[in-house]
Amino acid sequence: MKRLILLRHAKSDWSGPLSHDKERPLNKRGKSAASMLGSYIRIKQLKPDLVFCSSATRTRETWKQLQKASGLLLNANYIDSLYGGNINSVLSLIRSISDPHCSNVMIVGHNPCIQETALELNQDCESVFAQKIEEKVPTGSLITLDFDIQAFAHVSLNTGKITNFIRPKHELIAALNSKKTKL
Repeated sequence: MKRLILLRHAKSDWSGPLSHDKERPLNKRGKSAASMLGSYIRIKQLKPDLVFCSSATRTRETWKQLQKASGLLLNANYIDSLYGGNINSVLSLIRSISDPHCSNVMIVGHNPCIQETALELNQDCESVFAQKIEEKVPTGSLITLDFDIQAFAHVSLNTGKITNFIRPKHELIAALNSKKTKL
């Protein structure tokens, strides 16, 4: 089995003057959400073996905040094609993974690419997760897809199953609060 973890960058700051959209940093809420995502990843043990991250400032900052909160020591591979990318750029990255021991891959990117990738790779468009993803993938959302395959080279359209969809305002806060009450 192989797992793909898709993460839309956390909330970015629109207040400052920038010469290019790619340079937009996270705002305070985004930094907080990225840290909560890191805690969630640590608690749920969703440890990626490999991380591809858009080279945009807000995605890099999302990864760094998440990495710090999760305790992951893994470095991300910053990929220019994930900024403004589409499902074809994501599939190329995924299919290029040749390490047979790599089971969990995380992609930190942007919409509409994250949303499109989740829906196009998913085999069950009627699932509750797919319907929620179809509606909206807010900033800071995390989606997991599982594939019953031996190698990432075999990932293709409609071959995965969405196993989780976490949104920062809804499921993430509830999941973290639930874990705290059980401790």
